[in-house]
Amino acid sequence: MLLLFLFLMWIVLLGGISAEILLTGALAAGAVWFLTLRALRLSPGWDFRLFLRLPRIAVFLFLLWKEVLLSALRVMRLIWSPRRPVSAEAEFDPEISTLPGRVLLADAITLTPGTITVEAGEDRFLVHCLEKTAAGSLPPARITRMIQRLEGSRS
Repeated sequence: MLLLFLFLMWIVLLGGISAEILLTGALAAGAVWFLTLRALRLSPGWDFRLFLRLPRIAVFLFLLWKEVLLSALRVMRLIWSPRRPVSAEAEFDPEISTLPGRVLLADAITLTPGTITVEAGEDRFLVHCLEKTAAGSLPPARITRMIQRLEGSRS
């Protein structure tokens, strides 16, 4: 997929088709594709597997956006409230097996207003929250399930 995308971009950006453009584009796209695989230590089919996961990635990004928006509204309500919120810490097992999945969960929590991931280990996350109710809803079940689906541990 990446190889085809690079080749098509080459043709579109040069604005014409000739034997020289096709041959040079094929060589350049092939070289960039090969170097990308080597530099990132990826298998040749990684881009196709990523393409197949695009619907799941889109759903994950939508859920993350929704959670960020709802949390931003909660934080705004806390800021305008005359009483001060009581901050809390939450500690939990992330239930995610891969390192990229745990990093994605930690980033998703930190992107959510009013929460920050203080420590992210293999079997323990420590999160600081602006209010106790936010601490009680950790780990975020929908986001965790989506990350598990993205990493392939659950369908």
